[in-house]
This record gives sequence, structure tokens and C-alpha cells, in this order.
Amino acid sequence: MDVQIVAREYCFTPFLQEYLERSVRSAFTHTHDYVRQVAVQLREVSAARGGRENRCEVSVTLPDRPTVVVHEVQENMYTAIDYAVRRAAHRTKRMTMTMRKKPGREALPHDPAAVHKE
Repeated sequence: MDVQIVAREYCFTPFLQEYLERSVRSAFTHTHDYVRQVAVQLREVSAARGGRENRCEVSVTLPDRPTVVVHEVQENMYTAIDYAVRRAAHRTKRMTMTMRKKPGREALPHDPAAVHKE
């Protein structure tokens, strides 16, 4: 799994880089075999009522699936990173569940009542 980090208009420290890489690797432990690349963009943006807020965008590239993209804006960059990475990992896990489906197993019917009709 390749992790790329881009910090635009943001003071990117080595501690923040280590924190971000650790968060990404931890969040994607169950799906790392299916993930080609995780790209993270950090930037500072203007808030609606003045001031500055921090934006974190996480893009996850999967083989034969659409790219997962999550945006999060928070006052604290660490909070934005946590929320965005967690949400991206959750969406990725849901998308890869169909990729991990074992051969020979049939999918459950969409109507739960259909299971009990027999």
C-alpha cells in the first residue's frame, strides 16, 4: 500500500507526517491487500465566519472499483485527519467485502422476509 501525502498551504511537521502515516496504516490494516494507494491532501482553508480551518482529503485507489474520496474540515488538523481516515477506511472495507466473497457462496437475498418464507 502506497501512502502519498501532500500539504498545501499548511505547515507540515515531521511529527504530523508520522502521525498521519501511522493513522493510515492502522486504519487500513484489514484492507491493505486490496488498496493500491492512499493519497492524503492537507490544507488550511478560510472559515465561513472568518478565521482558518483545516481540511483533510483522503483518496483511496482500489483495483476494479471506484476511488473512495472523503473530505473533512475541522478546527484541529489532527481531528480532521482522524475523521477522514476513519471514514475512508470504513467505506473501503465495505467496498472490498464484495471482492473478498468466497467462491461457491451465494449472496443473501435483499428481502429479509424471503429467507423466512420457506
